[in-house]
Amino acid sequence: MYIRKVSSYAPASIGNFAIGFDIMGLSITPYDNEKLGDVVEVLEYDESMKVSNCLVVSGNYAKSLPELPNKNIVYHCLQAFNEILKKKNIEQKNIQLHLIKNLPIGSGLGSSASSVVASLSALNYLYNKLLNPDELLILMGKMEEKISGTFHLDNVAPSFLGGLQLILSNGLSKRLEIFDSWLYVIAYSGEKINTIDARSVLPQNLPLRAHIEHTKNLSSFLVGLQTKNENLVLDNIKDVIVEPNRRVLMPNLVYAREELKKIGCLNTNISGAGPTIFNIVKDIKTANTVKTWLEQNYINKKNGFVKICKLNSGGAVYTDSNF
Repeated sequence: MYIRKVSSYAPASIGNFAIGFDIMGLSITPYDNEKLGDVVEVLEYDESMKVSNCLVVSGNYAKSLPELPNKNIVYHCLQAFNEILKKKNIEQKNIQLHLIKNLPIGSGLGSSASSVVASLSALNYLYNKLLNPDELLILMGKMEEKISGTFHLDNVAPSFLGGLQLILSNGLSKRLEIFDSWLYVIAYSGEKINTIDARSVLPQNLPLRAHIEHTKNLSSFLVGLQTKNENLVLDNIKDVIVEPNRRVLMPNLVYAREELKKIGCLNTNISGAGPTIFNIVKDIKTANTVKTWLEQNYINKKNGFVKICKLNSGGAVYTDSNF
């Protein structure tokens, strides 16, 4: 029997938020307050008890993960944290990690980021918050790099800190205030798109005109947030650089956007690397109408799902139990 259990829940996130490739992300939670994100439990045992397996995996999407623990990103998070303990001459506790995998792999909902945030935040809490939030965020980004091939924080930052997060040039993150009344109808088609594959279709160089257009959109979006101009913000949540290249992976996107606009959807874009799309509406009635259309016309009914979500302001949530 374990003597202490620290549990961390890390919510799903919308990476890029269309306008901010690799530099912006939004933390979300279902409108009905159902959990949408991974959970990691760190179980501490008495030193006299031998722990046979350092990582146990369960949950709806556990079978999608590698069978060997050392192929799991949570295992790598544990190894990285243990290296920090070693450098600081802190004795390692006798622990086992339990990953409850609730997010589909390659969904565009920050699945790997959720696992990373849940595991590292739980470990950090167990060790009396050894790392400050900035140090922990950087470590999370390094772990994400193992999955996607590049260091980026647009999923780990919102999952860890909550809200809409903008990644700064110093590698840290700044919360932006966005409209609390907005709802986000997310539709996971049921397909899988790995982040590395989604990046492989992107150009390495951009035409100057595309760069200028994107910069105008991003600056207009930020000014809209600052001045609380909803229409200006909505008009500029668009991606003129990445999306045109990723449409080959999501052939139904343009059709869905056109049809959803007819029934009141204000904005439709790719969540992260896809295939999930997020759809912005202002009221629950329209959200339900959009949800029904997506369920009937967009998703694979066997593996896909549609959820009405809202802004998650809090980020990762901890519980600590002693026995």
